[in-house]
Amino acid sequence: MAQPGYPLWIVTACGVLSSSEALAEWQFGPVISASTDTRSAIESEVQLLPYIAWEGYGFHIGIDEISYESGFRDDITFSISVSDADSLEIEKNDAYPSGINRDSAINVELGVQVGVFPWVLEASVTQDIASTHKGHRIGLGAEISYPAIGGELNIAHSLNYRDQRVMQHRYGVNATDVNDTGLTFTADATTTYGLSVQYVRPMTDSFAWVFQADWEAYPSSHKRSPLVNDTHEYSAVIGWIWSY
Repeated sequence: MAQPGYPLWIVTACGVLSSSEALAEWQFGPVISASTDTRSAIESEVQLLPYIAWEGYGFHIGIDEISYESGFRDDITFSISVSDADSLEIEKNDAYPSGINRDSAINVELGVQVGVFPWVLEASVTQDIASTHKGHRIGLGAEISYPAIGGELNIAHSLNYRDQRVMQHRYGVNATDVNDTGLTFTADATTTYGLSVQYVRPMTDSFAWVFQADWEAYPSSHKRSPLVNDTHEYSAVIGWIWSY
């Protein structure tokens, strides 16, 4: 799912700009991102971000991630990507006198997509390789596309499993984090449901605008963490992307 910050989904959305004759190309443009978080200390935010990436020969190298994709057959695609995620910073306050600072994990994701008309089925496994939390994720999804108003509308459903180590890094409270009230919390492994709606509108052979809205729902037990005050996260991104 989409994370606050650089929208990783542009990797696939910008594929509409690539021509069959182009072996490699640059992609760039401004992106506006808005997001919420289930953690009360992380405020909703709107960001204006630059997007720049190089794509060619199956590779994507950008400020969002590095990835490689290869088609096994017309209807099966394998991918591998590297990105950072899961950082957490909470300023010092009465409950957390030292604040909470947790480093980003370096995640490697292995994925496969299988076309079963009219759906594209997806599966992925993500592992932290930097020993930040040593946790992993498993994702399952299904996506369907429709032509719409001169562009393409994509609707995707997903289930995302995060193991206990990922959840503790993101939502747990350790003894070193709290004051003498001792309100520690050990998070459990969790499965969430996600819904994503994406619209891609090519304007010329080298320019398109893209929009995506995401919703992720956590189980009610998620609110047992003292860091959490909601069970839903939302994000929306709009971008104007050129390629050459």
